[in-house]
Amino acid sequence: MLTKIYTIINHHRLWWLIIALAVILRLAGLFYGLPLTLVADEPSAIFGALKMLELKTVILALHSAEFASVLYYPPYLSYLYLLPFAIVGGLGFLLSGQSLEVFTNFLIADSSFFFILARLLSITASVVSIILIYQVARRLFATAPAWVATLAAFFLAVSPTYLALGSVARHW
Repeated sequence: MLTKIYTIINHHRLWWLIIALAVILRLAGLFYGLPLTLVADEPSAIFGALKMLELKTVILALHSAEFASVLYYPPYLSYLYLLPFAIVGGLGFLLSGQSLEVFTNFLIADSSFFFILARLLSITASVVSIILIYQVARRLFATAPAWVATLAAFFLAVSPTYLALGSVARHW
């Protein structure tokens, strides 16, 4: 029965609907709690990356006292955020036309932009992992009908736990 329904609906159309649903569900929480930091895991990675940019270093041991209160998780997520934060921060500074001191004070007062950027990167990784799960299921269950892999991707796309983990910038 499911095979007949699946063949009636175009496979690619259903696949893109699942991906669009996953993106929409994750984007719904993009501005959740901003400018406050309601998700306790986000500030460590984001402020760790911003502190690395401020101190102009990627070797945390050289400035362990400065990072002791900011970065209490492993720094790999902060390293991933360095390049996007540097590009966006640099472009924001160049396009703002303000002095460095005024621009820095503006970013300190409201760092929501970096939280949104980090969440967008997390949403992208979450959606890419749904695509990868679909591809793995297609190859792993090659003898099974194609709707099995599509169903696996759908369940992962609407899973509340995976949705909560994929819509905010967490290290786990």
